[in-house]
Amino acid sequence: MDISSVRDYSLIECRIASHQHYGLTVHTIEGNIPGYVDESAISDEDFTPRVYWPPKGERLTCVVLGQAGGGRLRLSSRPRDIELANSVVDVAIALTAWRLARDDEEGAGGLAEFWRLPDVAAVLRWALRRPAHSRDHARAVEIVALAPTVIKDSLREADYISSSPRGKEPDADHPRPG
Repeated sequence: MDISSVRDYSLIECRIASHQHYGLTVHTIEGNIPGYVDESAISDEDFTPRVYWPPKGERLTCVVLGQAGGGRLRLSSRPRDIELANSVVDVAIALTAWRLARDDEEGAGGLAEFWRLPDVAAVLRWALRRPAHSRDHARAVEIVALAPTVIKDSLREADYISSSPRGKEPDADHPRPG
């Protein structure tokens, strides 16, 4: 395997080579391709203190975000990103549909198309796990309030929204991963 055969949004197993000021340097298990995980992409938290970074030598599942200069892979080890890559048929299509729905505040059709996406619940789970102050999270809370019952039930069963009598809003302060 070489870097040209690695697809964006694919899952890849890596081994941590070192800690740097910007994050983790890694090498893929298959093909020994160098890469890095930016400090902001290590965990679902906005900031992960270096003391909590996984140790050198540990094996790490990552999502490929793209290629960087020097023949290195840009990677994410955020659990929400890995869950999304494991849960949807095509991450690029799912995220494109999400962006159209997220930005469709005028009712131009993006949200209607989003409801047709087979992976809508997985994408909403991902968006609800984004930082509470993020545009993705805020819009996901609004969209869930409009969601068909079957979607709300799916999110409720996975503890992404509360089982309050209203049952309409996610727990915006503390969405729980499934």
